[in-house]
Amino acid sequence: MTLVELMIVVVILGVLAALSFVGYRRFVGRARSSEAAVMLAEMAAKEQLYFLEFAHYLPLRTDNLAPAVSGGTINEPAAAFFPRVPGAAGFESVRSAQTVGTMPNSWRFGGIRPKESALYCAYMANAGRVNSAPDTSGHGDSILGTAAILQHWFYAVAACNLSGSTGYPLGDSIWAISSRDARMLHMNDGQ
Repeated sequence: MTLVELMIVVVILGVLAALSFVGYRRFVGRARSSEAAVMLAEMAAKEQLYFLEFAHYLPLRTDNLAPAVSGGTINEPAAAFFPRVPGAAGFESVRSAQTVGTMPNSWRFGGIRPKESALYCAYMANAGRVNSAPDTSGHGDSILGTAAILQHWFYAVAACNLSGSTGYPLGDSIWAISSRDARMLHMNDGQ
């Protein structure tokens, strides 16, 4: 075997390794999106149960903020997500999980119980009372609109960094579900 042939083999192996890495990352990304779907489904179900008992939805946030009041809005800062802040250094959903640890009061009041002891994505839910609206600073306006909503409402968001770039809200893949639509929405895709 000549040196040229050996170099060709090395180049071919390098290309195959690069392609397999991309395929592996997509495979892991699909696994993380299934975690997001399971957690959002649980959050939506628990929100409905909470509504049946207390006649309003509960924001599931680390700051334990109350629902938006009539005529008001509720924001969506990255710091409100649990179990970690999306867009912060080290938020990389493909490889690193965050141990759940002590849950925020709103998660305990709402009965949210993650199936796993560690989560790869970050989660939060906003809620509002009659005649309130989501703030335009996050994803709530694209899920529910910007006009005041004439009934109690909630939306839950999962933020996963599957691309390796950081920067919430635009650098993460976003999944959402709301009181208005039980279908899972997928937005942004880490663009």
